[in-house]
Parts: sequence; C-alpha cells; structure tokens
Amino acid sequence: MSDDAARLAAFLLDLYALTSTTASGEPNAATSPTGSAATSASLTASGSASASVTPPPHQPKIAKLLPPMAGLPPEQPASDFKGKRTAGIPVLMYHVIDSAPMGARYPDLYVKPGEFVRQLGWLADNGYHAVTLQQVYDFWHNGGDLPSKPVVLSFDDGNSQDFRIVAPLLNELGWPGVLNLIVGKHTPRLKPSYVRALIQAGWEIDSHTISHIEVRGLSAKQLAFEVGQSRTRLQQTYHLPINFFCYPSGRYDDAAIAAVKKAGYLGATTTDPGLAKPDEPYLMRRIRVSGGESLESFALLFTEER
Repeated sequence: MSDDAARLAAFLLDLYALTSTTASGEPNAATSPTGSAATSASLTASGSASASVTPPPHQPKIAKLLPPMAGLPPEQPASDFKGKRTAGIPVLMYHVIDSAPMGARYPDLYVKPGEFVRQLGWLADNGYHAVTLQQVYDFWHNGGDLPSKPVVLSFDDGNSQDFRIVAPLLNELGWPGVLNLIVGKHTPRLKPSYVRALIQAGWEIDSHTISHIEVRGLSAKQLAFEVGQSRTRLQQTYHLPINFFCYPSGRYDDAAIAAVKKAGYLGATTTDPGLAKPDEPYLMRRIRVSGGESLESFALLFTEER
C-alpha cells in the first residue's frame, strides 16, 4: 500500500471510530466528537457535496467531521472509454461490514471495518472511483460518461451497518453505494428513514425480492410477487425507478430472467464471478469480497483475467 493509501486508510479508520455505536445502537459518546446529533454531506449526481443528510432523531447518526485530509483523490475526469462501450466493469459484492458475531452461519459474509477501509484506500490510491449501476448502464447504452476507472460497490440485503458504517466512509470519498434491498428487511435498525438518508447521500436502491427467497424454480405467481411486487413497493416507498434486480443467492433460471424483464427492470446482478458486461444485462457478474482477505488478495481481484 502506498503512503497516500495508508494515510487515507488511517483517516477512514478514524472516521469509523467516530461513527461507531454502542451495542444499544446509540452513538458512542466515548468516540463521538460531540456526542450530539450530527450530519454528513450528501452527494449530488456528479458526486460533489450538497445539502446535508440529517438522520431521524433517536437513531444512529452519521457523524460530521472536520474537512477531509489533504490528498484525498480528486473527482475523476470524464470517461476515457470513448469508443469502448463494450468494456466490462467490476461490481464488488459485499454483505455486512462488521465483525462476524460468534456462531455466525456464514462468517465469510462479514468484512471487518478495518479491512473495508483499507480496501477503499487501495481503490482510491489506484485511481478507482465508485459509480452506480445506472451510471454503468447509461455508459453502455445511452452514451453516458464514466470515470476513467469505475467500480460499483454493491451491498446485499440491507443491514444497519450500511447506514452506520459504510455511508460515512463513502461520503468522505464522494462515492455512492448500491443497496440491494430486501423489501421485508425494514427492521427497526434499517427503517425507511435510514434508506432515505442513503438515497440523499447518492446511493442507488435496487430490489433483492420481498422475502429473500431463491427465485429459481418459483411459479409464475410467486415470481410476480417476489420480482414484480418488490419493485412496485420500493417505487411507491421511495419514489425512485428501481431499475435493477439482484438474484438472491445469485441463482436464476429462464423463468426468473423472464420475470425480471417483464417487471420492467433494465438489468440484474448475479453472484457469478467476473466483470459485468453490456451484452449480459440480466446476468451481470460480480466480484465477491469475503471477510479475512488480505489486501494483496483483494488487489488480485482486479488483476486476474476474467
């Protein structure tokens, strides 16, 4: 890791400490700069800072810090992919950014915050800039622009850590996230107000079904509910188009793909390894990031032939 990446990682680790919460979900007075309600700058579509995001009262707060340190990566220029509209784009797949609890059924789905911030530091130091799936789709099909080295950071299911831990870190970089949200996942720790705060901070919201059931093998009626109704409910709740779908467990069949198309989605992501490509909009591949990976292993995800 270069000195710049190491400084960025250290800064983000400090940020994580300032935004951590106690077990009860209340802001940690020992690590919060003031212990009071705070705000964080949201992002415009271009990634620049705009109006602040104020989380609802009595919920975990996104901490407001001093201005970012000097040396943070600048806004990336317009794409140098002109004439390369078939370029594959890396879509990283995360689940929970936190330490795995004792006895976790799938501990590899948990990436520790320290690991995550070092990965962000590596990405920034190597010229990557996070974008949404909509930006990727528009680049492929509508003549839109992308940064010179785009990457999509997708987070599956919908967990409170997306709001408490991930969003403050991405905000400091001016990067959006992509939340693949289970519609029935609106628990007390991920209420719609949390999701709205993520939207204000520039995040994209996509559907991950209503009940996180595997869509492969479902009846037409079940598919209409899990695939179609999940989009409708998200549209009605957040007043967004909800243009992309994420297959639970990454599994699909011809009927599921047809249901995704029928519901009006522009594309869908899988867990199949590799780069997302424009000729497979309903079978976009992703790169799984597992807990416990060294930074060297993480870097190899971007250099191996895919």
